[in-house]
Amino acid sequence: MLKHAMRVLRVGVLWLGMVGRALGESEPITDVYVLAGQSNAEGHNHATTYTPAPFPDVWRRQTNVLFWPGSNAKAGLKNTWTVLQVGASGINPHAFGPEITFGHSLATAQPQARIAIIKYAVGGTGIARSKDYDDYIAHPQLINFNDHGRNWHWPEPSQPAGSLYTNLLVNVRDALQALKDQGTRHRLAGFLWMQGEHEAGISPKMAKDYPVLLAGLIKHLRADLGQPALPFVIGQVSDKWIFHPVVQAAQTSVCEQDPYAALVVTRDLPRTTGDDAHYTANGMVTLGERFAASMRTLTRP
Repeated sequence: MLKHAMRVLRVGVLWLGMVGRALGESEPITDVYVLAGQSNAEGHNHATTYTPAPFPDVWRRQTNVLFWPGSNAKAGLKNTWTVLQVGASGINPHAFGPEITFGHSLATAQPQARIAIIKYAVGGTGIARSKDYDDYIAHPQLINFNDHGRNWHWPEPSQPAGSLYTNLLVNVRDALQALKDQGTRHRLAGFLWMQGEHEAGISPKMAKDYPVLLAGLIKHLRADLGQPALPFVIGQVSDKWIFHPVVQAAQTSVCEQDPYAALVVTRDLPRTTGDDAHYTANGMVTLGERFAASMRTLTRP
């Protein structure tokens, strides 16, 4: 009880410092955005490699944007509201995902608005349940591969939800409840999804199923979060993956058929030399800016 009370007090004080409003003045509604997906949602890069150096301080720590780094964040930042910052994931002290410039871009475009971001991302993961597929590319590490339920699949009558889907909902609900407990008026304003490399890289059947997988995820997240028209911005998978044309086409199709979804093109973003799966610091900066620009084009009911 004491720990919870201190956390609520800390967030309340944080907001007072961020906004500096006089007591008794009407509080604006906080727009809350969710970021989820796999490794390029996490961010596997290094801010010190950004060019032209140095990495801007206005991005490194943003006291005007609230941030929930998620239950898989580094020690000290798990399951709590803090300020938007680089290095929260624990991958390395200088790693960051698209949330950094997404938050900065929105806050710059809407200086009177309150912005909050909830993040829960896990690298190397898929929407697909591995046990539903037996056509993995021949590779010693994929023989009889079993994700042990560690996926983003929604629940079905005969199948439980993947653990990542469940944990995502827990993170979102806990974060929103924390805002409610400290009296912050808020609304769930949008969802950022950066994923698809899993299905595009290891299974032709998974890749062909991606339209159903992605559309199903969006549908069930909207239902479970009580927002039937929640805006979704989808990050395009890169060309690195063997079945990327199939998954890219699926992403395009889903967004074209959904009036509250938009696709962010990523094919031109620079990727790490010798890695090629992950965006560089410069690539991640641009990705976050594109997410913000795309989110602002979507009509919010």
